[in-house]
Amino acid sequence: MTDESIFKRELIEELRKVANFIKNEENLEKQIYYLSAAYGITSRTFRYQFRPEYLLSDLVLNTAYGSLRDRLERLKSGDTTVIIDAEIMGSIIIG
Repeated sequence: MTDESIFKRELIEELRKVANFIKNEENLEKQIYYLSAAYGITSRTFRYQFRPEYLLSDLVLNTAYGSLRDRLERLKSGDTTVIIDAEIMGSIIIG
């Protein structure tokens, strides 16, 4: 098995674990916290072996986390323009 396939397999396994944590958690703040682990995993992976798709994955996950974190803070301050619902989190989980 090549290094590339080992890193890819590990990345997929860890991202699935994160998705399960998010799916099994009902608290939105904790779901977003678990999502932060996803881009940490991709960042670590492309430091060991750079591939454009790992970098793109990291960018997408990091941006999603930042957007959700910002939206959560706005919701806490009373801005209900956009509400994060189960459908949004479900879409993130399945990709």
